[in-house]
Amino acid sequence: MNRKFKRFLTSLLSLAVVASSGIGPVKAVDNTPKLDSKVYINSDNVLTKDFEGFGVQWDPSDLFDYTDEQWSSFYEKASFLSPNVMRVMLHDGDSYCIGFEDDGTPIYDWESVMMKRVYKILDFAQQNDIPIMLGEWRSISERGYLSYDDHGKTVNWSSPTWARMIGDCLEHLIVDKGYTCIKYYNMINEPNYYKRDHGDVTNEYVYDQWKQAITNLRNEMDSSGIEKIENIKIVGPDVYDSQEAWINQATSDEMKDKIELTEVHRYAPQSEVESGLIEKKLKTWKEQAESLDPEVAEEGFALGEMGISGTGPGDSQLNARKYDYGVDIFDYGVQAIRAGLKFGSVWGFEDSMHVQHNDIVNNFKDQYGPAATTEEGRDYVVHTPTGDPSIDNDIKIWGFWNELGEEMAAQNAEHNVTGRANTVKASDENLKPWYYTWSMLCRYFPSGTKILETTDSYVDQLRVTSGIIPVADDKGDISIAVVNNSSSQKTLEVNMPNAASKVDLNQYFYYDGEIDGKTRPVNEKGQLLQYGTIENANLKDGVNVTLPAKSCMILTSLGYEGESHPMSFTTGQTTDVEKIEIYETTNANQLEVGKSYQLAANYIPSISKGEMEWSVVDYFGNASDKALIDENGLLTVKKAGQFKVIGNLKGKPEIQDTLVFKATSSSILVDELNDLENGVALSYQDIIKDDNSANFNGDKTVKRSDSNANGKPGIITYQANNIYDFEFSAYSLNNNLDKSGNFVVEVSQNGDSWSPVECEFIQGSKLSSGWYPYTIKNKAVIKDDGYQYLRVTITSKSGYKTYDPQYAGGSIYYDYQGASQIDIQSHNEFIVKGQELQFKAEVLPSIASQEVSWKVLSLEGKPTELATISPDGILTAKAKGEVVVVATAKDTDVSAYSHINIINGYFVDEIEDFSKMYQYGEFAFDDPKSSNFTDKTRIKRLSDSNQSIVYALSDIEKATFEIYKNGSFVNDSVDIYASSDGLTYNKVEKNVVNAGKAASSTEYYLYEVSTKELGDNVNYIKLELKNDEIIYCPMLGKTKIIYNPIENVEVTNVTLDQKELSINVGQSKTLVKKLAPLYADEQLTWSSRDEDIASVDQNGIVTAKKVGSTIIYAKYNDEIYATSVINVLGENMALNKDVSASTETNQWNKNPTGKLVNDGDYDTRWVSKDGTSITKEQITIDLGEVTTVDNVKLYWESARATDFNIEVSTDGSKYDIVEKLRDEDKNKLTNEISFDPVEARYVRMQGLTPATKYGYSIYEFEIYNNSDLKLASSVEFKEMSSELYLGENTALDVVVTPDDATYQDASYTSSNEFVVVCKNNQMIAVGEGTATITANVNGQKITKEITVVKDNARKIAQELTSLTVENGRVDFPTVDGYSFSVFSSDLEKVIAKDGSVNLPVEDQEVALVVTVSKDGSEDSANTDEIKVMVKGSRDKYELLEKRIKEIEETDWTVYKPGTVKTFKEKLQAVKESLNAGVLLVSEVEKAGENLEAAFKGLEIKSDKKTLDALIKELEELDTKVYTEVSVARVEKALEKAETVSENEDASEAEVNDAVQALYEAKLGLVEQINYDNLKDRIEEIEKEDLSIYSEATAARLKEQIAEAKEALKNENITNEELQEELAGLNEKYSSLKLNHEPGSVEELIKRIEEMDLSGYGEASVKELERVIKEIKEELLEGVDQVRYAKLAEKLQTAYEGLKKKSEVTLVEPEQPKTPKGNEQAAKTGDNMIIGTWLITMSAAVMVVIFLNKRRSLEK
Repeated sequence: MNRKFKRFLTSLLSLAVVASSGIGPVKAVDNTPKLDSKVYINSDNVLTKDFEGFGVQWDPSDLFDYTDEQWSSFYEKASFLSPNVMRVMLHDGDSYCIGFEDDGTPIYDWESVMMKRVYKILDFAQQNDIPIMLGEWRSISERGYLSYDDHGKTVNWSSPTWARMIGDCLEHLIVDKGYTCIKYYNMINEPNYYKRDHGDVTNEYVYDQWKQAITNLRNEMDSSGIEKIENIKIVGPDVYDSQEAWINQATSDEMKDKIELTEVHRYAPQSEVESGLIEKKLKTWKEQAESLDPEVAEEGFALGEMGISGTGPGDSQLNARKYDYGVDIFDYGVQAIRAGLKFGSVWGFEDSMHVQHNDIVNNFKDQYGPAATTEEGRDYVVHTPTGDPSIDNDIKIWGFWNELGEEMAAQNAEHNVTGRANTVKASDENLKPWYYTWSMLCRYFPSGTKILETTDSYVDQLRVTSGIIPVADDKGDISIAVVNNSSSQKTLEVNMPNAASKVDLNQYFYYDGEIDGKTRPVNEKGQLLQYGTIENANLKDGVNVTLPAKSCMILTSLGYEGESHPMSFTTGQTTDVEKIEIYETTNANQLEVGKSYQLAANYIPSISKGEMEWSVVDYFGNASDKALIDENGLLTVKKAGQFKVIGNLKGKPEIQDTLVFKATSSSILVDELNDLENGVALSYQDIIKDDNSANFNGDKTVKRSDSNANGKPGIITYQANNIYDFEFSAYSLNNNLDKSGNFVVEVSQNGDSWSPVECEFIQGSKLSSGWYPYTIKNKAVIKDDGYQYLRVTITSKSGYKTYDPQYAGGSIYYDYQGASQIDIQSHNEFIVKGQELQFKAEVLPSIASQEVSWKVLSLEGKPTELATISPDGILTAKAKGEVVVVATAKDTDVSAYSHINIINGYFVDEIEDFSKMYQYGEFAFDDPKSSNFTDKTRIKRLSDSNQSIVYALSDIEKATFEIYKNGSFVNDSVDIYASSDGLTYNKVEKNVVNAGKAASSTEYYLYEVSTKELGDNVNYIKLELKNDEIIYCPMLGKTKIIYNPIENVEVTNVTLDQKELSINVGQSKTLVKKLAPLYADEQLTWSSRDEDIASVDQNGIVTAKKVGSTIIYAKYNDEIYATSVINVLGENMALNKDVSASTETNQWNKNPTGKLVNDGDYDTRWVSKDGTSITKEQITIDLGEVTTVDNVKLYWESARATDFNIEVSTDGSKYDIVEKLRDEDKNKLTNEISFDPVEARYVRMQGLTPATKYGYSIYEFEIYNNSDLKLASSVEFKEMSSELYLGENTALDVVVTPDDATYQDASYTSSNEFVVVCKNNQMIAVGEGTATITANVNGQKITKEITVVKDNARKIAQELTSLTVENGRVDFPTVDGYSFSVFSSDLEKVIAKDGSVNLPVEDQEVALVVTVSKDGSEDSANTDEIKVMVKGSRDKYELLEKRIKEIEETDWTVYKPGTVKTFKEKLQAVKESLNAGVLLVSEVEKAGENLEAAFKGLEIKSDKKTLDALIKELEELDTKVYTEVSVARVEKALEKAETVSENEDASEAEVNDAVQALYEAKLGLVEQINYDNLKDRIEEIEKEDLSIYSEATAARLKEQIAEAKEALKNENITNEELQEELAGLNEKYSSLKLNHEPGSVEELIKRIEEMDLSGYGEASVKELERVIKEIKEELLEGVDQVRYAKLAEKLQTAYEGLKKKSEVTLVEPEQPKTPKGNEQAAKTGDNMIIGTWLITMSAAVMVVIFLNKRRSLEK
């Protein structure tokens, strides 16, 4: 193949790699970075101008003093953290007050234990200029030893004494101690606790007491006369719950001047953070405060305590030890910034500072109090270690670390008195992961940052915020925080249109595991380090950031220590609108005919701007007359019925949004409870608003004003003309509102006499707040005319709380005017082809005629043949597709529309067993009688590891799974994967819909999780249940799959339900085949490798015959089969023997269960009693007689023992321990325990520590005597690589020692089947990552970690099967990151080990082995032997042979005899050199050079006879063949020679000179054809468009053209030089390299097919045609990029194999005749350079062949 087309093909291949990189059978969530979102930073909109940053709660320890070394540790960690604010609680007044004088004057001790600890903390804050929020937990009367003092008991919230004590304390701290860092004061921590702890008081009482306390303190501070005290801001309300109600109090007129910073607490559930709800809550609270007190917008809104809600035990957050907590708390911080918070302080700094018992004196007063009023009592020291580990160790675990972790853990382990799991760990002395992320926020969003508007990502759990740290008006440092809290990698682009300069963005990155082999950077203390830098980041054009699942990052121009590196900003820049969302501004549920409604649009991104265009259409998109809309979006309703409004960006109809409206001709009275004084209702009697809308999903509600449950009812009365229908909303803490009589609706004609209305109560799912939502409708339409009044009455009878129920408003319908709306009752989402579906419609209002007409239309609104519908609404599906069912009310144009899919196949698995699953992990059935669910059966995991279920069908379109979960659904609670082949799975996007409560009285919810769009060729769906420490959650209740059945289906895959089966001698068990697709019904051929050990019949029933192992095969054919390892065990001596147990019932199992432990049924189990106090329980098996035992197998339920003994006895009274098992993995559900053989009759499991509160439970307890077995002493993997490349398939095998061990066969499993799949003793690499392969030989397991990479040297080596030669070297492929070298060559004369190629005369096949090496690593591999064909070139050989033949015909008489003899000897040597077995062209050239050198040695006899012969020859020359210039030189030499010839007196020298001159003139003849060829070639090339080639190669060609043109101007140019110029020109032309424009193998095929191939040999043409046909067929089927490259190589090889039918006829220069005669002659070989002549002839051959192929292509 000529070089030009090789370059062309290479270009196409490189393009193909790019083009085909996205090819895949499944539309998957990409593992490669793809842009998921764009976010925009708007520096023109500052959300928070005085952000004070994030900080931490750091309190003096409840009990512990610390050494100087420990305080240094505190300071170092705090300094690195760089908190911007700190909340410090003084404990209580007893920290500095030790009692009271008789007159009530407080007695202070400013050097008390607690105050010294406080000073240590304030010293740090003062030195580092950190604002302090100071406070006390509770009043003097409530806790601490002063609460037992007679006067102390009187110092409550409203006591002026407490305010005075605080004032005195502040004066001491600020004036005496100089702590000017105190900026805020928090008087009462979480005052809402008072109502919780004192249920007999009203909210109003608590509010009043709190307000009085705050007022007292403000007055005390303002009258201090000390400016720094007067300037301290009191914060509040500081509540952890009921935030709305308390914000109302804090911003009330009487308090807004006293509370100068609105501040609350929020410990958000993980789901609240991950869902983004916390941001909405914080915004709502902030906006509420600002609406009540506009000053809040300036003063700010803060979180005094924040964190993720605790997981226990007690008041602890053990998840703080986990990686994910770091992401969640960072996410919380990002959302708090986005919500506009002034600052936030996390709980807490360090663990040992707080015990679980906030008041040790109150809780342990028998040991430690109460204090006396005596001096001795006042000296009572409580804030020191008690020595009691039940106190000292029962600490709150929330903080970044525990300075005393090791000591506490040791103490706790020794005493173990807490009665629950050991919560203190020695490892807590190390920093927990979340310190890393909180440091990121504290350090790089410092105080003074201006928080900027940052648009939403519109991707779940992907959030961004940003801020500027100002340096000048138009300069500042930028910080950007990004969090990806989802379960998959996300890439987003961050844009800042106002960025006016580039900036280096330093990256601080929190992620788990490794990225490019790099873990997250930390210093030796575990503190964050910089990850990297994005240099010269152009935020104006966008910066891409890729975050793996569950990770977060800060990008900042600040240096590591906060050094400023500012960037410049401009103003007023925006971006284009990418999307719009239209909405109706009043959120009207239903529109009324004759009224107008305003529509508006939100532009996305939110910083973009635009104008709108509006239109009204019907369901199918046709113009509608039901409404009009003007250019400003004002919609006026004209007719009843359904219509759509389309809003699009002006001039861009592709950017649009649609709303569907239903309009009614009835009138509607809507009450949203906005105003109770001038509201919609006629009156609100004994009704007040509730201030806790967060309890009700943000709804406004009202409740009874009477605090007596049996007091006055609340009554809401409405007036309207001819009331006929209504719909109200309500909330109750009870699920029986319909039966309670506490919500009553009545109607009246005159407002005096009332008639009750029978109502329907529709109960919704219980909210997280504990309230049930209700929708209340009338059961039958109010048909009597004349009802002008309706009232709702709420009471709190039947044990309801005084504030329960609550009314949330609703709608009242009146003035009926005919049919105005139709509702098609809910139906299936789809119908299967050939089936029927009944549709029903309800015409509204219900008093209208219910008669409707039906029709079915296409999506375009046209008649369709896909389905038919009967007059009574029965739809019959005819063919796959989508249709619209239309119902129209009689005698009206009011219609309703219902879209439905017609599908080919529908599969449902009710999860009654595992028979419909192709594969499944470790699952068990949940209790089918559970009242928590309405489904009959569900499955749950057997451990907290991820478990999967696979369904195999054909061409799956959609899968839906019904998932049960007790709580919120986190996005990665389950994942769905799709596969075409059952090996390689890709995660697919999913939809999650909350379908409501699983049952009315449960905390479980049903979630429908379904796949989004799937691509083609999906034949397997995998559901993975995961991410919950509670193993029974989530659960699967049902699977529904839409698919396309295949006729004449064939089996594509086989698996068995058990990869390994243990069976006792004499027993039979069934292996269940699983076919793909599921509905294939094919017979398999079953066989056993060793029938003597176990046999199998054709139904898969395995019968155990003797101890040992064998393999069972279930074959569909030789390629499709499955295997199972069968281990035949000896007799289970425990089977059906007598059993005794300490207990054998629990709260769920009332019948004795002991005998179930050895009944041979692995689905039944023994249970002990349950409860938190359960420790020692046992179960014993009586073998009936004393016998030898040495092995016990226990098959546990999840209620297993973590600590237990195996004990034996011969008499049942005295037991010996044969094996102690401790700290067993709670997730490991099988124990095989071997011990030295002992004689025993009784064997028992003695439980010591249960893993759960459910006691102990065992499915099967088996006992063996394996003493006669030859057990394996070791099991090792046979040698295999620990690294596989993607797609590699490698055999698995083990070496069992000894080689005659009883059990020899291994089953294999992979810890991650998304990386490696083990199947039929093979491991297949299906995804990049790491997996652990486990080989199990009858319970003896070994593991090997396998890493799968995209490629490695072995992969490249195995794929390298052919090579070509190019430019005198082996042409290795170009693979990024890899290099190639020759390892061995079986013909180094032709291909040397350095890869150079010596051109042979004849074709030579050389066997090479190539080494592939990965750059920068030791990874290398050798290929198999590759046959390389090196094309020979006979041209020079044949020319040399021809030349030799001509020379041998020379008349030697004209030469001097001595030179002739010498020449002939050398000629013979040349001829002999040409007889080598493998002859190289270079050897031919060398032989030619030797011949030329020998020929130079010939001397012509110089005489007039020779001269005359030359004259005669040249006079007969055909001058037309040569150029005029060269002919003129000959004629000039002839003229002189003739003069010498005619001169009889000419001397010998003159004759010699004349001969020499004639020879030189003859050799200087230039053939006209050589001149013309070069000239024509220049012209031909200059006509060609070179723009398709790369600039560099085109430029080199142009330089060569210029050189050739200059050559044509040279009058003295020779044939050789002309031919060299032509060869050079063609070489540069053939070196042209195509630009990387779109192209493919198809383009090359097209060009080849346009060639005239008639001049090539038939065999080579047929081979080329065959190859092209095969390639075309493969391309039609679709190929991946690797195969595409292979096809290109195949095409190239076939093209290069084209052979011409005959040899090219060469145009040879005329050769001078050899002089004859014996005359003396001068040397004549000087200019007869045979080597050059051969080169010239070879170049001519190359040019002619090249031109022939090139011109063929161009035809």
